[in-house]
Amino acid sequence: MIPPATTMKPTLVSDLTSPDEKRARSLPWSSPSRASAFDPVLARVAATWTWARFVPVAVALVTIVTLAIVHLATCLASRDAILDASVRLPSTVRNTVTEYPEPIYATLLRLRGVQPVPESASDGDRATAAKSTTVWTRMLPPLLVPRVPGTVTHAEARAHLAAHLERIGFHVELDHFNATTPMGVKPMANVIATWDRHAPKRLVLAAHYDSKYFSRWEFIGAIDAAASCAILLDVAETVAPALHATKTDTTLQLVFFDGEEAWGPISESNSIYGSRHLAATWAATSAPSGGTDTMLDTITTFVLLDLLGSRSAPIRNQHLETTAQFQSLIDVEADLRARRFLTAAANTSMTYFEETFERRHIQDDQIPFWQAGVPVVHAIPLPFPDVWHTVRDTVDALDPVIVVDLARVFAAFAVEELRLQAPAPVARDVTARMWREWSMLGRK
Repeated sequence: MIPPATTMKPTLVSDLTSPDEKRARSLPWSSPSRASAFDPVLARVAATWTWARFVPVAVALVTIVTLAIVHLATCLASRDAILDASVRLPSTVRNTVTEYPEPIYATLLRLRGVQPVPESASDGDRATAAKSTTVWTRMLPPLLVPRVPGTVTHAEARAHLAAHLERIGFHVELDHFNATTPMGVKPMANVIATWDRHAPKRLVLAAHYDSKYFSRWEFIGAIDAAASCAILLDVAETVAPALHATKTDTTLQLVFFDGEEAWGPISESNSIYGSRHLAATWAATSAPSGGTDTMLDTITTFVLLDLLGSRSAPIRNQHLETTAQFQSLIDVEADLRARRFLTAAANTSMTYFEETFERRHIQDDQIPFWQAGVPVVHAIPLPFPDVWHTVRDTVDALDPVIVVDLARVFAAFAVEELRLQAPAPVARDVTARMWREWSMLGRK
């Protein structure tokens, strides 16, 4: 007799599965067809996961993606904000750029309200525009007085230089000394204006602010060298925003020498009193960085301005060792002229700086520094203007167009030599121009 069949409960796969395998099968990728694709090690790792672990990871991934999208949206909004901010800038800053990128010195001139001169402007219009600039109306007039050392007007001229530079942000030092001249001991003082006194290197731009003594008549010395001093004041005002924005190892230093003029017939001992005194002082003074360097060793280039401002001969290179610096003056003049930032007509054949080399060692304030091995650029017209040391050297000897243009050339030179950067608002405008150009390329 065959015993009746025993009803047995079917064996389920789940009954033969361990708890870890059950958890693994509960995950989305646990189907047999997919599980077979997993490496056994990865399968064991996956088996340790639970929905409680999977959900937080998924939430984290979604959060990261969301934050990335928000960040991208913020960047695009920032771009639009930059573009909107640029619209609020003066239209002359935004709309007259004909070439990108614009040199920093051109942008700095725009910040001072300087705009390209229309090609159709007449000579009269150009002269009128030059006479309305601050270098002509504010910086030059206080210097158009006799500036004989020891006189009241000489002290007033010195105070004008110091006050203007301190207002801009330069540290001003008065280097007082007594000079023994054929006409007795004369009190003198060099004016030294330094942007960053702790910088290890300096670009020096210099001129003399005293005027020659004549017993028979009153000598103003407009080209000799009131105009050069006014040019340096204007340079300081143009580059100050970029000096604020730039941290470099080389700073800008402006020096206004006293006692350049001789008391009577000129000789090596009866002239350039201030520069001889300062060169000797700096030769005996240690550099701020310490070591064996002196203050003379910290000068990268010494540029002396003299007899400038009249319609006379061009300025020629007199020192082969500074040919690169002189070429920089030629280059920035050409660029400013091409961009019509010079007041003189762009199509004129006259240039302020000429490539011609002419070896000369004129008895001027550069001599003590050149003799000490300092690289020198002597910016002086050759031959001298015909009003030199005459009663005609007054404001009437000056051409306002030339004074204004030389101020812009020397400012551009300083920007290039110091590798200055644009101040922050200008940098934002440059960024806005980049966005606009990219957008235009995208539409084409």
